[in-house]
Amino acid sequence: TIHFRCGDLLDPLFNGRGETGGMGFLKASFYLKHLRGIDVKSIHVVTTPLDDCSKEGSSGRKQDCKWGPMCSRIVDALVNTLASSLELPREHFHMHDHESIMWSMHHIVFSEMTFCSPSTFCLFASLGSNHVIHSGRNFPSIRNTIPDILKTFKYDDGDYIIEPMRWIKRTDTINDVNETVQIMIDSIVGAKTAR
Repeated sequence: TIHFRCGDLLDPLFNGRGETGGMGFLKASFYLKHLRGIDVKSIHVVTTPLDDCSKEGSSGRKQDCKWGPMCSRIVDALVNTLASSLELPREHFHMHDHESIMWSMHHIVFSEMTFCSPSTFCLFASLGSNHVIHSGRNFPSIRNTIPDILKTFKYDDGDYIIEPMRWIKRTDTINDVNETVQIMIDSIVGAKTAR
């Protein structure tokens, strides 16, 4: 299971208040580092609604709906990269973008392997999981203690995080954010982008 927090990370107001410091998207290379050589049968992606929230189950995350189409572009690029690199057919990727908080936690806890980007939601749910790989600079106390206590918890502190806060400004419009999304996609999948 990949926990892919997205919607609020693209919101200029959320970024402008500094509420996304240290949070971000993990590069495809992070997942590939830990998945290559494993017989992966399927990958589940727990994420924000990827559409305009017209599906049932969206009401708990209405604040993210505005950013759903942009999040969808980012998730699609990541999934395409993972599918190609792992030689795993696209139909083996399952999107969970309209589930309740409890069902999202269920996926995180009961997955054979869970990947958490810097997110307290994923972090706390993953403490009960079978095997979790977490990344992020904003949880130093966890990085230094949890892996010693829970042998199922691995902390990878490599340079894998794309932080939207570095690019999205409080005054940005949706069009500005839309342009920035392509730069982030290129960084996530490892494409070369001139800025």
